[in-house]
This record gives sequence, C-alpha cells and structure tokens, in this order.
Amino acid sequence: MKPLVLVGLMGSGKSTVGALVAQRSGREFVDVDAVITARMSKTVRELWEEGGEAAYRYLESDVVLEVLRDNAPTVLAAPGGAVLDPVVRAALADCVVVWLRTSPSTLAGRVRPGDHRPLLGDEPAETFAAISAWACARLVCRPNTVLLAVSIPPLNLSISAVIKFMD
Repeated sequence: MKPLVLVGLMGSGKSTVGALVAQRSGREFVDVDAVITARMSKTVRELWEEGGEAAYRYLESDVVLEVLRDNAPTVLAAPGGAVLDPVVRAALADCVVVWLRTSPSTLAGRVRPGDHRPLLGDEPAETFAAISAWACARLVCRPNTVLLAVSIPPLNLSISAVIKFMD
C-alpha cells in the first residue's frame, strides 16, 4: 500500500483532510508540522525566526523522508515547502501525491495575521497568489500527483475523492 502524501499551501486543509482520510482508511496520520513542533518544543514561527527558512526546510524534509522510509500505510500531511527538496521529490515518486488546491482568496480567509505561518506577511491574499502560481507550475506536471480542488465544505466530497486515489 503506497503512502498517501497530501501537499498544498498553508490553510489548504492538509491536516483536516489528512486526519479524516486516515481515520476512514485505517492508516496512520502524520502531520509533519505537528511532528516538528513536538520534537523541537517550539512553534513553526519560532523555529523559522531562530534558524531561518533553510533550517526549517531541512526539518521538514527530514521528517517526510523518515516517514516514507518506514514504508507503513500512512497519510502524510506534508508542508508545501517539502517538495522544494529534490531528495523529497524523488521519494514522492513511489507515493500517491494529492495536491489540495484552494483559491488564494479562500486561503487568505482561513489564516490569521500573526499565527504560526511565517511566510504570509501583511498581505496573505497576494502571498498566496504568488506561491500558488509557483507551486502549480511544479506540481501539476508530476505523473503521480492528483490535483484536487478543495473547498471545505464540502469536506466529505474531498475525503471521498482522496480515498478514491489512494490505491
């Protein structure tokens, strides 16, 4: 059974959809950001501010690769930045990858200024639009990536669609 890896921008629903898909499919759910914050006893924002983007991206990649090496039936909520690492991208070739794509305006409405997402700045909608265009060019062309437009609600439809592509 191939691991299911959910990727998407901040606020796209990876944690919510991932936990529910794992529960319904009997797989283990791993949220990379949650693993990192538990191990480091710091928030994403604190880690980002202390070590910078490169240091945080290293932690993301390390956790993603660790989970994928276990070869367990897993639903993995991977931060969007994890796919920047060529080693992670190579490891994802053996997985089912689902990009939870949501409009930049919807994403901007789901996040709050000053929360744990250090990349957003003062103009989340503009930031999401730029990141979304960049990510789209890199993810849609991958042969093992399923593009799933997600609007929560209808959450049940999203979960059913993800489960359909798992095996």
